[in-house]
Amino acid sequence: MEISSFQSYLIILFVVLIIISIFVFRQFLKTRSEELNLVKFEQKGLDSLTQATELYEFGSIQIKKRLYSEATKTFLKAIENYEK
Repeated sequence: MEISSFQSYLIILFVVLIIISIFVFRQFLKTRSEELNLVKFEQKGLDSLTQATELYEFGSIQIKKRLYSEATKTFLKAIENYEK
């Protein structure tokens, strides 16, 4: 069975599109989970979070969302709770 250059081009293009779609889908899932965690932590409120690990996770998400002043407050509270 011979594969023409047009068919080989289509096969290569199809493979590249599948690889790109996998990366886009992974990024979509990652962003969605971060957004859900951000909403969950914001609904709880900063005052109700007492564990340093939760506060660190919340601060990390805020940094990724470029909420630097809020993240600073969250990290400072995490340090205070870690020392207790």
